[in-house]
Amino acid sequence: MNILLLKLPRTGSTYLGTLLNSHNRIHFINEFLNPFSNKQRVLSHSLLITLKLDRPLRARLQNRKCPALHSYLSSSSQHCVHGASLNPFKERLAADDLTQIVTDKSRVVVLVRNNLLKQCVSELSVLAEKKSGAVNPHQAYGGSSVSAKRRFVIGPQELERIRRREQLRERLLDLANSIDRPKLYLTYEDDINGSDKMPLINKLADFLQIDGNDGWKPDGLVKHESGLFRKLVSDDLEEVIENFDEVRNCSQLQPYL
Repeated sequence: MNILLLKLPRTGSTYLGTLLNSHNRIHFINEFLNPFSNKQRVLSHSLLITLKLDRPLRARLQNRKCPALHSYLSSSSQHCVHGASLNPFKERLAADDLTQIVTDKSRVVVLVRNNLLKQCVSELSVLAEKKSGAVNPHQAYGGSSVSAKRRFVIGPQELERIRRREQLRERLLDLANSIDRPKLYLTYEDDINGSDKMPLINKLADFLQIDGNDGWKPDGLVKHESGLFRKLVSDDLEEVIENFDEVRNCSQLQPYL
């Protein structure tokens, strides 16, 4: 058996990947096909892509990505389950590409976020922290365990961002449905909880048919209080949205409030 996680940005995939990696039989790579990922330096035979490569060479390397991931997933064994996450749109993967990647032993986990307004604000927060010079916005900001408090104005550009995210979410679900393999659908709101990971562990254990009690490291490197995984945006949107009254009166955004 192997695991393929399909996801979009800011949906809790890093948390989920780290949780999977905390099982002693699972080896999981976040964003396997992303050549700039910190977790994955080399895919296969120097597949790192740099901006200096000419277009034909980049195209040839792109064509080798799917077989590389398929080979990695196929190398799963009874004692070592391999898994990887993918953002299909970032990697420009179509349904045909995904059928090349999955194996007859693949199980597919689909992770989405329902509150697209919070997802949008979370993305804006990450962009703001990166622009400010934060080395890793997922960790403590400025030596503190609390992210820099920022307030954002939600305007036409943000509404367009949310509309695009809604379209991508639907396309992701369509892609997942095109794969004829067992699937587990998770949502950020219902399943990603930094303070209590046991409900998610139980779901994963049942879906992957592995022991839900043994094999998981006690801490799993997923600690809410450690600051390694924390919400960048308050659940109270009024704290982070400057023009909240205007947002509250926007019919397009009311479902997310």
